[in-house]
Formats: sequence, C-alpha cells, structure tokens
Amino acid sequence: MSLRQRNTNQKNKNKNKNKNKNNNKNTNKNKNKNKNTNTNNNKNKNKNTKQNQKQQSVQEPKKSNLKDKLQRKNGHKPEFRKSLLDETTNSNLSNGTINLLVFILCILCCDKMITNYYQNQPIVDWSFLGYLLKGEEWAILWSAIMMIWTFPLFFIEKLLSKKKIPAWIGHIYYTFFTASLFSVPTFFVFYQKYRPIPGASVSMQMAVFSMKMHSFYFTNRKFRNKQLDQDKKLEYPKHITLKHFVYFLFSPTLVYEPRYPMDQKRNWLKIIKYFILMWISFFVAYMDINYLIVPILRQTLTFNFFRALLKLAAPAIFCWFALFFGVFHCFLNFIAEILRFGDRKFYSDWWNAKNFQEWWSKWNYPVHEWFFRSIYIRLMNDFHIPKIGAMLIVFLITAVWHELVVSMSFGLVRPWLAGMIILQLLIILFTSFPIFSESRLGNVFIWFCLSVGQPIVWSAYAWSYYSKYPYKMEFNHS
Repeated sequence: MSLRQRNTNQKNKNKNKNKNKNNNKNTNKNKNKNKNTNTNNNKNKNKNTKQNQKQQSVQEPKKSNLKDKLQRKNGHKPEFRKSLLDETTNSNLSNGTINLLVFILCILCCDKMITNYYQNQPIVDWSFLGYLLKGEEWAILWSAIMMIWTFPLFFIEKLLSKKKIPAWIGHIYYTFFTASLFSVPTFFVFYQKYRPIPGASVSMQMAVFSMKMHSFYFTNRKFRNKQLDQDKKLEYPKHITLKHFVYFLFSPTLVYEPRYPMDQKRNWLKIIKYFILMWISFFVAYMDINYLIVPILRQTLTFNFFRALLKLAAPAIFCWFALFFGVFHCFLNFIAEILRFGDRKFYSDWWNAKNFQEWWSKWNYPVHEWFFRSIYIRLMNDFHIPKIGAMLIVFLITAVWHELVVSMSFGLVRPWLAGMIILQLLIILFTSFPIFSESRLGNVFIWFCLSVGQPIVWSAYAWSYYSKYPYKMEFNHS
C-alpha cells in the first residue's frame, strides 16, 4: 500500500473513534438528564403528596382522644397494662420520690412511738381503732347480703338471653334491684348509727355493686340489641356464665366485658409484697389520723381556725397519699394478682395534673372509666346532650355519690364534700387559661387546692360529727 492510502485509513479510523466517543458522551448526558428528570419528578411528587397531606390535615383536623373513644362501639377495651408505680414500669414519678414520702411517714410514726415509750404510754394506742371498727361484723354481713342480692340479676339476664321472658321484666327487676340496693343498707346504717369504718365499708360496697350491676345489665342489653361489636368466639350469650359473673364480681374493675386479659400464672411473691405493703400503708394512715389529725381537729373546735388548718395541711396530704397507695396500688394489685387480672391501670399520673378535669380522670381510673362509658357516652350518644352539659351532669352525680359515702360513714348529711366538688367546676374553667395549662403553675395550683381543701373538709365534718356526737371525740391524745 502506498503512504497516501495508509494515511487516509488512519484518518478514517480516528474519525470513527471520535464519533463513538461523542455518541457515548451524548448517551451518558441523556442518561443523566433522564435521571435528573426522574429525581425532579419524584421530588415534585413527594412535595405534592406532602402538600396534599398538609391540606388534608388542615381540612380534616385530628380527632381528639374523646372523639375516638366516643366512636368506639365497644367503649372500654381492657388490655394488658401495669400500674404506674410498679417497679417494672417506667414511671415519671421516680421510685426515689415514693421512697422519700414513705420514709417521711415512717419517721413521723416512729417519732410518736418513741415519745409514747418514754412517757410510759402504750407505744401504739389501739383504743381509737377499736372505736372506729366497732360494728364491723354488720358491715361484713351487709357485704355478703349485697353480693347475694346480685345473683338474681344474673339469672334474669340468662332468661333474657334465651328469650324466655320479655325485656320489660328485666327493666322492672333492674329498677327494683337498684332501688333496694340503695335504700335498705342506707336506712340500716343511719338507723343503727354505725361507726365511721363500718359505715364507709357498707357505703363503698353498695356503690361498687351498683356500678358493676349497671354495667353488667346495660352492656348485655346492647349485646342483645346488637349495638356492640362482638367476638365470634364469645358471641352473646356465650359469655353469660356463672363462672364469668363471679369473676366479674371479685375482679378489680367496674366495667363489664365478655372477657378480660389474664396472666398465665400467679406471682406469689408479688401477692405477699402487696399484702404487706397494704397493711403498712393502713398502719401509717392510722398513726397519722390518731396522733396528728385528730388532736388538731380537736383544737379547731376551741381556738384559731386558720392556724389549725395550716397544721392540718401536711398530715391530711400524707394520710391521703398513704390511703391512696394502700388501696389503689397495693389492694387492687393484690386482688388482680390473685385473679390473674391483666388490666391493672388503676390510676395514672394524677400528681402531674394541671387542672381538676385531668386530675379526676387520672387518680381513680376504674371509676372514671365507668362514668365515661355508662354516663358520659350515653348522655352524648343516646340523649344528644352536648359535651359541657354531659360533663356537668357527671360532676353532679359524682358529687352526690361521694356525699352519700361520706354521709353514711359519719351518720349525718352535710353537703360539704359535694359543695367542694361542684366548686371544682369553676376551678376547671379558671385553670383552662394557657398560663395554667401550658406551664407548671397549673400543677402548683392543683396542689394548693388539695392542701387547703382537704383540711377544710376534715374540719367541717369533724365539727358536724362532734356537734351530733360530742362524747365520741373524747379521747386521751397526747
């Protein structure tokens, strides 16, 4: 080949290589452009979806927990929950705080027992407890009678489930049951003039059985009318058995359900622990009442009222906390552990509440759940009463209920506690301002009201009790 032909061939090869390189570059550029367009499209899609979600969230605001609960057809749904002060939970009230409160109460009790020892007096004066417990056998008898009195309602419901009797017979018997459950024990407590502890135990058992039977009857009535969703394995009336009814009577809940979450086995160490802590709490509360509260209450009858109230504030709060811990944490967990009852949310962090509406919903959770399901939801759904009206009615019923328990305890009717509860409606409106609800000031105000309100209620009932039974306050307290 000649030199010219060789040069021309090389030139052609170089041109082809350059063309291939340019084509590769163009293809890479096109790929990058496609990638960029795809990423931009994805970004735009994400932006559009986020904007749509924001628009939907603006157009359809999130429903509150109350509305979610109102839309639930089954109302209360029990689940596995532990008590907030249990050692296995991450409580926002640390164990150190609880230990500090218990340690202060124990120091007060030990100090009084040591002073009694050096003054040649009984280390623990049990005479006051003997006075308070006099007639407790009648309270135990009334508790057994009221429990037996609930069983005819079970058999009535059994007949209703089989459609052997009409529904109006069930309504008549339930009305008769409720009227007799309230009237007969109340009459005997006032007629026989029970002492405070027997009177309180009868009145509280009366309240518990009436609330349980109300939930039992009306929940099954909704099952009969197919107003509630049912489990296919336990469709009505499969869950109406004597075994489940007795379990419901003894279980630490006021709301009836076809089934409850149950632990696989009992923890006997926890049962012993709760039992011991329960009696220690009751002993500390008794020592507080006997050696701190009662002497100050006697002073309020003779001289400076405001000075006595200041003295009474701390012992009243300590006694209230000891009784709360003994009943709501120890006693209810003791019963739940024996029955392997899984839903143990008996209270929530009421000590962090910023208004009384939150406080009432947290400090006594079983009663709150019962009022929410049996009264509040029915008033709003069945009777179409607005939210504020339903809340007012619930507060009025709560006030009457508490006043009935206290009146039966002391054997007299004085609406001091009911008045304090109704007054809390105004305090709820007052603490609804952001300065309270969004800061620590609301919680400080709650504790101020509790520290002032408890001594006032204690003093008011002490005056009324002493004016009616003057000889019953004469005890030798040092």
